[in-house]
Amino acid sequence: MRSLVIHRPFQASVEEVATPRMEAGWALLRPILTGICGSDLHAYSGHQPFVRYPVIPGHETVATVVEIGEPDIAGSLPPNRWSPGGLRPGLRVTLDPAVPCGRCYSCRMGRYNACAKQQVIGVHKPGAMADFVLARTDCLCIVPDHVPDSVAALTEPLSIGRQACERGRIGAGDWVGILGAGMVGLSVLLQARARGARCAVVEPVEWRRILARDLGAEITVTPEAVADGLGDWGEDGHPTVVVEAAGRPETLALALNLVSSCGRVVVLGFWPDEIRVPGPVVVGKEVNVVGSRLHCGTIQKTVAQLAAGALDLGPLEPAIVPLVEGPEAFEALSRGELEVSKVLLRA
Repeated sequence: MRSLVIHRPFQASVEEVATPRMEAGWALLRPILTGICGSDLHAYSGHQPFVRYPVIPGHETVATVVEIGEPDIAGSLPPNRWSPGGLRPGLRVTLDPAVPCGRCYSCRMGRYNACAKQQVIGVHKPGAMADFVLARTDCLCIVPDHVPDSVAALTEPLSIGRQACERGRIGAGDWVGILGAGMVGLSVLLQARARGARCAVVEPVEWRRILARDLGAEITVTPEAVADGLGDWGEDGHPTVVVEAAGRPETLALALNLVSSCGRVVVLGFWPDEIRVPGPVVVGKEVNVVGSRLHCGTIQKTVAQLAAGALDLGPLEPAIVPLVEGPEAFEALSRGELEVSKVLLRA
């Protein structure tokens, strides 16, 4: 089968590899559209700490079920995980790419997304930028027929936005500051607005600020413009919740300074460097700082939102390119040459 393989930083190619072999408890899928995620770009540039080369990336996908393996009798599902009923060949599915152990403390708590032993499809295991991919059946969520492929392929990043909103307890009446307007930051924006929150977006790139405004952000500003708060927006110029979605140490410092007293900071971006937290700010404001990782039962909730039209994606139009042009797309995205929030590869 054809597969996009990253052999080392900045070296990717589409080549023939062996078709994956069926395993008990797993399903063979034929990807339709697969998104290039920020973490895929980190793998391409050599900044993804969990990747071991060579790697077949791809965890944001909508795919068709080809074959279903025998049930895994020994397998155990942690709380919040699901096993879809009615799964059969020919159905379209999207997937939760995390494969947790099901036994550790995090899994037993129902927070399998933080499982230290988990394997992530597209990072630790071969991903969906290929003609075929294997996924465990409890990773799968059936996509209703009326949801377009290009929308279903956005389920995974949109579910990350939902997870961040749940971790930050975002609801109606909140003023939410979102730092970063990449796909993940925009997903937080869409999910926060769906909960009735008012949103401001801090983003240095102009075309991303314009897109955030079109998607419902009330204020879009550069990082330099918010040193002293947001004027008359928020609680005395400060958001009650700030979501760090840029993955930079300086952005976390900005989040802590920007959030209101008794507010919440959700750390969604990740970076390999040490995090320094200013004690007087955290203690003086009595701020809650929480991490948000992947998705925890939010994939199926997001599919339900998309099926019901509960998320207004508006101008969020992904670019679709053939899998064979994937290496060029990776290179262009790494250089910042494409003014598009999401690139989808069609197998």
